[in-house]
Amino acid sequence: MTAVRQKKRTSDEETEYTRESKSARKREAKRYEQLGRDLVMLGDQDFEKLDFGDNDELRSEMLTGRRLRGQYESFRRQMMHVGRLLMTCDISELEKELRIIQGRRTSGSAELHRIEKIREDLIGPDGSAALNDIMGKCPSLDRSKIRALIKKAHAEEEQGRPPAASRELFRYIRDNYREAGAEEKSSVFTAADEDAEEESASTEE
Repeated sequence: MTAVRQKKRTSDEETEYTRESKSARKREAKRYEQLGRDLVMLGDQDFEKLDFGDNDELRSEMLTGRRLRGQYESFRRQMMHVGRLLMTCDISELEKELRIIQGRRTSGSAELHRIEKIREDLIGPDGSAALNDIMGKCPSLDRSKIRALIKKAHAEEEQGRPPAASRELFRYIRDNYREAGAEEKSSVFTAADEDAEEESASTEE
């Protein structure tokens, strides 16, 4: 019986195999580097909740990365180093935590856009109909307060003033709007969401 032998590659096949192997290693390194970037770029509260176990070196190097944000070249090199460290770790728990955080942020972003749409409808030409609609869904809202904020928002827009009332209306809806029959949820908003809302409202100036 003829023994099973490893197939010999021609020089061209060997070159292609080496190229593919290098590409695979590069993709793998990029994957870990990107994970490091995603973790380092988290907000302070989310980052502090990450569980690094007893890997003090990894946590320390990520903290260094956080301090280097904004310093392009230094940050890039640090993320390559963090990526190499991650390649030596069991990253399953960190990836799980990151997915949870990103999922919460996605949910928060969707809610942010929903509230922005409600605010736009209230300030828009069919504001009365929009107000009746949200009052029907959430009778606990203060109709008089919303009307007063809408009136102020219109005045600010006509006078070219900063949209303070529009921002206050957004916050009021965000903090108090709960559709009748819906379970009350704990807030998914963070300081980053507040900054996004302020930036969005500022475009109306």
